[in-house]
Amino acid sequence: QGGARVGTGGDMDATASFREAARDAAVSTRRLSPTRAEASVAAVGLPPPSARSPVLKAAHDALSLVRELRVFLAKHRVDYLRESKDADAVRDGIESEVRLSVRACQAHIAMLRSTVEETASTPGREG
Repeated sequence: QGGARVGTGGDMDATASFREAARDAAVSTRRLSPTRAEASVAAVGLPPPSARSPVLKAAHDALSLVRELRVFLAKHRVDYLRESKDADAVRDGIESEVRLSVRACQAHIAMLRSTVEETASTPGREG
């Protein structure tokens, strides 16, 4: 596993493990107090999406949709796998919602791609 934490959604999230390792290293090698070490590796918040570049805002929007889809799938996994009299109707409903979400994700990714291309083609502007 390499120290990475596997989340409930099946994704690899190494952020917490990285912060823990960085904190431990700061305590042992830099001889910081645990409190100062914790403060030095604390999460730094991102600026609100409105203050970001158009590329970052588009990427954030696409990522939000993907996260919403993951949450939806995790929430309805048991219902989808359950065998019952109305299982086909339940599965059809879930698949319909997933199809709509995937289309929305694809549209946002296409918008992100065009935003990146537009930003790259604009001289003197960085995204």
